Amino acid sequence: MTTTDAPDSQADPAGTPSAARPVIVGVDDSAGSEAAVRWAAREAALLGVALHVVRAYTWALQYPWASPTDRHIEANLQRVSEKITRHAMDQARTCAPDLEIRHTVVEAQAPNYLEQLADSAAMIVVGSHHLGLLGRATLGSVSAAVAARASCPVIVVCGPAGANAELPKVVVGLDPIHGAQEVLSFAFEYAARHDLPLQPVMCWHPDGLARAQWRAQPRPPERAYLWLSQALAGWQERYPTVSADAVIELDHPVAALVSASTAQDLLIVGRHGNRAHFGSFLGSVSQGVLHHASCPVAVVPIDTAD
Repeated sequence: MTTTDAPDSQADPAGTPSAARPVIVGVDDSAGSEAAVRWAAREAALLGVALHVVRAYTWALQYPWASPTDRHIEANLQRVSEKITRHAMDQARTCAPDLEIRHTVVEAQAPNYLEQLADSAAMIVVGSHHLGLLGRATLGSVSAAVAARASCPVIVVCGPAGANAELPKVVVGLDPIHGAQEVLSFAFEYAARHDLPLQPVMCWHPDGLARAQWRAQPRPPERAYLWLSQALAGWQERYPTVSADAVIELDHPVAALVSASTAQDLLIVGRHGNRAHFGSFLGSVSQGVLHHASCPVAVVPIDTAD
């Protein structure tokens, strides 16, 4: 069953709903979900688009011992899901009172349903449970699955953005193998929208011999600096208000990006491939940073068809 919250939606000044792609936030009853709602509401308000609150539940998975005739179980889950969704909408309004808000409650697998909505979304926002070491090492969560498959950018709110007093930046990881244009486009637009500096990070991981203690600290090859300069060419001219201080880190991408993003506003990484099977991303950089980052993470799909 699906319900759309038409009465609570706000119309634009012309009296018609916004036609722009909404920010979609998937919700449950966790603290991570509440953080995701607040993040999504503020971002939707800045973008000037609607917020679509989505709650998907699957009673057959939660109650495998129940028979199809036990409809009271589904009715109870429907009521709980409606309550969760209303609470999320109330939270969103405290962050952005004039925001256009829609909502959907549906019986479906959450990752699959959110993936279906991705083609018509500006971005999808989900929370992260980060339940200690076990939670960080388990890749079966909704957030990890959606980030691995969605066709639009997915923001996983792994932790709070850096406080203003800490002068936070937007950190973006660049990958010379799979390209950087989609990632840089998202990064510069976000940094400009939030009036924040940008720190592009390229990771060069030398082999074990080069890193041996008896040898001098290796330097990245000149081609690394050349690629970084070429990748950023034109973006500063297009976004003159965004300062970008690029660095090359001599470390594994996951370790370097997680370290660089501590107390920052947002960490942005690319995800190569289009709607790949979840298992193919086990061990990837995007999945790695999702487990260990302490700030919100944006995973941007990169088109590698060419």
